Amino acid sequence: MPTSVLSNYLGNAILAEYLQAKPNWLALHIDDPTVTGDLSTEVAGGGYARQASTGAWSAPGSKTVATARALTWVGMPACTVAYIAVWDALTGGHLWVTIALAPPITVPASGHFLCASGDVAVSL
Repeated sequence: MPTSVLSNYLGNAILAEYLQAKPNWLALHIDDPTVTGDLSTEVAGGGYARQASTGAWSAPGSKTVATARALTWVGMPACTVAYIAVWDALTGGHLWVTIALAPPITVPASGHFLCASGDVAVSL
């Protein structure tokens, strides 16, 4: 079967429609949430909560967007963050994207996790 490739036009339109126009949240995960959206891998406890990322994405270009502002999670439980994911709800919801961190980042109890502008990118 032949392989298909999204055009830049369609890829950029999809990223604009979902990441720029629809509400979405960044979540931190200790393990791969897989394509099914395994909620058991999401960080829990302390002051952790998903961060609203609607409006935090750059304009799409070459089928890629990146965070255009910093996002900070404070009062985290002790954990090692291995994945960042984009979800369509503050809790539960549908998984849209996963981003593996290499290497994973260890956060101490009551610590914080920072994603600076440009740290998180989504490419199609």
